[in-house]
Amino acid sequence: MSHSSDRTHDREHDQRRRTAGAGRPVGPEAFARFSAALDRFAESPPERWPEIAAKVFDDDSERVWALRLAREELLDDESVPADRGPLRSASAAELLPELVGEISGDEDGEAVSGDPLPATLGDFRVLHRLGSGGMGEVFLGVRQRDGFEQRAAVKRMGPRRLDAEAESRFRREREILAGLEHPGIARLIDGGVSDDGRPYYAMELIDGRPITEACDDQRLTLEERIEVFLQVCDAVAAAHRHLVLHRDLKPANILMTAERRIKLVDFGIAKPLVERPEDAVGGSESTVLAFTPEYAAPEQRLGRATSTATDIYALGLVLYEVLIGISAHRASSDSGSSGPASIPEVPEAHRALDRFETNAPGDLAELAARRGTSPGRLRRELRGDLGNILGVALRPEPGERYPSVEALNSDLRAYLERRPVSATRSNAWYRVRKLTERHRWTVAAAGVALVALALGAVGTLSQRDRARSERDRALEAEAEAAAINRFLVEDLLGSLSPGEAAASQVSLGELTDQAARRLRASLGETPEIRRAIHLRLAEIYLEQGNGPAALEQITAASASAVSPDEEGERRAALLRARALVSVGEFDAAQEIVDRLRRARVAGGEAAVTAGRKADVPFDLIEAEILRQRGDWFRAEQLLRRAIGELGSGSREQLQQARGQLSAVLMEQRRAPEAIELLRELLEQQTAELGEDHPDTLLTSNTLTQALDRAEHRRQALENAERTFERARRVLGEDHPQTLASMNRLGIAQRDFDLERAAETFREIAILATRRFGERSPRAITARMNEGVVLADLGRYAEAEELYRETHRLYVEVLGEDHPSTVRALSNLESLLRRMERTADADRMVERLIELGRSEARKPSPDPTRLSDFASRLAQRFPQRYRDLDEALEYSLRAEELSGGRSFAVQSTLAQIRRIRGENQEAFEAFERVLESPEAVYTFSLERDLIDLGIDSGDVARAERALLRIQQLRAETRPPGDRLHSVSHRRLSELYRRAERLDAALRSAHAAVERAERCCAAQSAEAAFAVQQRGRVLTDLGRFDEARAAFDEAIDRLESLPEGTTREVEEVREDLDRMERARRAASVGARRSSPPDA
Repeated sequence: MSHSSDRTHDREHDQRRRTAGAGRPVGPEAFARFSAALDRFAESPPERWPEIAAKVFDDDSERVWALRLAREELLDDESVPADRGPLRSASAAELLPELVGEISGDEDGEAVSGDPLPATLGDFRVLHRLGSGGMGEVFLGVRQRDGFEQRAAVKRMGPRRLDAEAESRFRREREILAGLEHPGIARLIDGGVSDDGRPYYAMELIDGRPITEACDDQRLTLEERIEVFLQVCDAVAAAHRHLVLHRDLKPANILMTAERRIKLVDFGIAKPLVERPEDAVGGSESTVLAFTPEYAAPEQRLGRATSTATDIYALGLVLYEVLIGISAHRASSDSGSSGPASIPEVPEAHRALDRFETNAPGDLAELAARRGTSPGRLRRELRGDLGNILGVALRPEPGERYPSVEALNSDLRAYLERRPVSATRSNAWYRVRKLTERHRWTVAAAGVALVALALGAVGTLSQRDRARSERDRALEAEAEAAAINRFLVEDLLGSLSPGEAAASQVSLGELTDQAARRLRASLGETPEIRRAIHLRLAEIYLEQGNGPAALEQITAASASAVSPDEEGERRAALLRARALVSVGEFDAAQEIVDRLRRARVAGGEAAVTAGRKADVPFDLIEAEILRQRGDWFRAEQLLRRAIGELGSGSREQLQQARGQLSAVLMEQRRAPEAIELLRELLEQQTAELGEDHPDTLLTSNTLTQALDRAEHRRQALENAERTFERARRVLGEDHPQTLASMNRLGIAQRDFDLERAAETFREIAILATRRFGERSPRAITARMNEGVVLADLGRYAEAEELYRETHRLYVEVLGEDHPSTVRALSNLESLLRRMERTADADRMVERLIELGRSEARKPSPDPTRLSDFASRLAQRFPQRYRDLDEALEYSLRAEELSGGRSFAVQSTLAQIRRIRGENQEAFEAFERVLESPEAVYTFSLERDLIDLGIDSGDVARAERALLRIQQLRAETRPPGDRLHSVSHRRLSELYRRAERLDAALRSAHAAVERAERCCAAQSAEAAFAVQQRGRVLTDLGRFDEARAAFDEAIDRLESLPEGTTREVEEVREDLDRMERARRAASVGARRSSPPDA
């Protein structure tokens, strides 16, 4: 053992002996705390020791023992450096008992409170002490305002700090907080002076934990930790914009909530960048400033001037600890390294991990697992860009660090988006690598795909002339591959300037266009290579959603003076068919598919023996044609056949088929089946391809749609936000998949914020029009969706204009009988009826009937569309247009065509049976519908069962069905789902109409209680539940209570965002009915009363 280690061991033993000898047992954990505190005391002036002790120890008595130990160890210990003057001064020795007295009231160290708990501070009633520090104490306070209870953290200046300088600092902290309005900074609520003359202030009470602990507890990945840390950067940057330095950034002052929201607290030693004369109370910065040594910048330790670079250094230290779970202070202590003036030198993060692994390999594995990674990947990430970012933030000289927090923020975002970071020295290879990483999947279309051009060219050549010697072909292939790879790195991507690469000024589309122009020239006029390049670029353009450019490349490949073999011709034809589908040329695409099928059959026995798998590519293209045309049933048949043929083979084709099938299921309103399929597919794709792959993003977007259809509204919104942000980051804002994700986001927003939804659809229309033209289906659909939201907002004139425009464009682009066209016409009819323009609306109905009958006359009509028309005929058109016999005919035919598998078709048949008075058949049909997963969330099903139970007189059978739905919801829906309240509300309505009013009132009360628990008191569902209670109370004759319930329902609805006008009117109608019932009851009571004697 070395001399230094002997001395360390002796000192630890001596500390244990002294502490235990004072009468307090010290275990390993307690000793570790005392030892750490002692290190901090040694690095700080005695004035700060009580503050440090208050932060290290929760127990007052432990603070006393720590301070006594510090007095013995540091004021008498000869090992303390001689240049630490203040520790040896008489004034410091005299100061220590007074500082100890702030925590302990007697000489023997009994732990007593240094200050009695105040009853109130201003309007706040003090509940208990939250903590204390050098500047004062913090209490939990509560006050009543406008009928609401408000809790706050109330900080009051300590009794022994009432000198002019300390009071000035305390007031300055309050003023700084008052001037900082940012979601990431704890908000100042109030302030004043207590009865004993001490200043106090109340601030937002944060239910959070230090960022390091919270990230570990939630087991956040590296990327998630950086996303959270970006909030810290935003908050600090906001403070800097207000000319405020924090100067004490550390995990304890950066709190993170369970929802991953960051709050910056404790501006006790903050200062304005521009000092006011009144702030200069006395002393230089170096003499009055306190700080936490472990998170202090070198200039703070050396007593030099501080600046924004000081906070940047502290941010680097916090990020260091957030990422690797080891504080820089501990890492530097372990390494034994130090810089000038005894300032610890922070080791590189990956080297700190190396030492950690040496000391505790099992702990390193757990540390990496808590970050969703392996030790190897964690080390690699910290050795690359991430380590470089930390290195710049933690440079000893302030002028060498990031120039601003925004610059640090920018590099972290670049890291997340796989763009070059300024902290890493740039060169051509680095820019190529980062561009490829940033677009790892779409640059399969640019980077990886361009490299693969060599393989494509080699494959084409070898297929063309298999008779050539293997050696000759291998040499040619090697030369061609080298030429293409050399072009990729040195010519095309190497030509990007560092600024272009860093700012992503060159889009993937532009990069592909450059490739189309320059690859041909670079490789000369070899026809085979030109053809291979053109076809590969066509695939790239298709992945980018650029159908017209893909067709141009396919045409150029066909014009190449080379005769491709049979496989090459088939590949080109399939590419052309896909490109034609993408531009809406369905007939031409179908013609190619039919020709390829005939060619396969004509291939004789060998082609037939190849099996049905050879037809799978044709099935996938034809299924997409059918889906785009609205023939969902036949599309489903083709896709299920393709999936069956593929089995466990061809992963890419299988995933494509499943994705297409889920979209078709969604079109048929079979959301539960789609959700199950999509979640399985998404899990597989994320594991195999990564979450940023376009296929994964497409599946995630379809899952949003399925969740929305299944009434999982909040889940749908959250998934839509995540998917859109990833798509925009990876693919660009106007990529087709990004626009599709944005469309799903707008639909999800509609349930929560109509104005935001309208803005989202408006932006989609602008982006889609700019890229694809105003006649593109994406642009048309976005305008129609904006019209829907405007109608919800009551802006009918604007909505009508959009509806008419989109219907006209749909007719021109998709045809009059396409489902989207029919939907646009139906939207216009409904809007006109809401505007009380009955004649105009009736003309729309007549046209809808013509279109429906045209669908019914087809040899093989789509069952979903036929069933939808039957529903309109039976119950949705105005009375004079309804025809129950015709509706039943079409509904029965739709059931036969769907094989009894479609929930929508089965539900419509049950409804039509009920409307026709065929009660027994209707009950049987509804009970079959209950076997479908969709029965759990379909509101209309319960209303139909209530009507059927009352009309048939079989209330018990209807009750059993409603209770079955309630049970299914309890088994399948999360506790916070509003459908639990809906179940109670529907049961209440059945009992009310069956005149079982006591049971109706119990269910209504249960609905209100469940709604307030599930959906919050201020929600539409809670208002509807209260409205139902008012209806039951009306029937019971308890009119005053009913009036109060209806008033409450109206208040709740009117407090919600726009879009509740109709619901409020319905409650007012209930209120009118109640008043009529009250008057009728009063008249009846007077008539039945005997005359006065």
